[in-house]
Amino acid sequence: MTPMVSLPVVDLALQPSVVATAIRHACESRGFFYVTNHDVPREAVDAMFHAAREFFSLPVHLKQTVLQDHNNRGWTPMGEETLDPSSSKRGDSKEGYYIGREAEEDEIGLPLRGANNWPDEEKLGLVNWRRVMEAYHDEMSSLARRLMPVFAEALGLEKNFFDEHFRRPTALLRPLHYAASESSPDEGVFAAGAHSDYGVLTILAVDAEAPGLEIQE
Repeated sequence: MTPMVSLPVVDLALQPSVVATAIRHACESRGFFYVTNHDVPREAVDAMFHAAREFFSLPVHLKQTVLQDHNNRGWTPMGEETLDPSSSKRGDSKEGYYIGREAEEDEIGLPLRGANNWPDEEKLGLVNWRRVMEAYHDEMSSLARRLMPVFAEALGLEKNFFDEHFRRPTALLRPLHYAASESSPDEGVFAAGAHSDYGVLTILAVDAEAPGLEIQE
């Protein structure tokens, strides 16, 4: 059995310098950490998970109406992604939905910049789906903006060092749904293969009823 790893907990209510020191230690020792006192309403998190479950429970032919487009927005089917090709013998057993910041007019046409690929809620039988996802995206964007100056301080930089680089960030939200089957590394079957993320910062809200995230040391 893989041993359990204890992750650091960073309290965002503490003084920024204390938070910066804690984040630096967490990143150097584990690369992951929990945050408390993040001010994200529980209602926003619960609503997002509920909306995600509603969409992923739809028949495949309905989900195909919002397939991922050239701007990387929309539904990605089960098995579409293989995060660790060297170890996996088939696509990862998960599906997802990419939602990004709505691009401004002068960004249209740039890579990964464009309108979101929203489902037709009336045809798919969804209620306030876009509103819920936009609200959660806003909460995560606010939390990320709160964290970036602290990361700068943790790196010994000016607090505003990252500001000019993230005025109009890509900022992707991606709810995920994993298949009920367990991963089998010996058979090359993974829910999500080993990987490091491609963004500067990943904020995860994990479904407590379905543990499974593993951290490689």
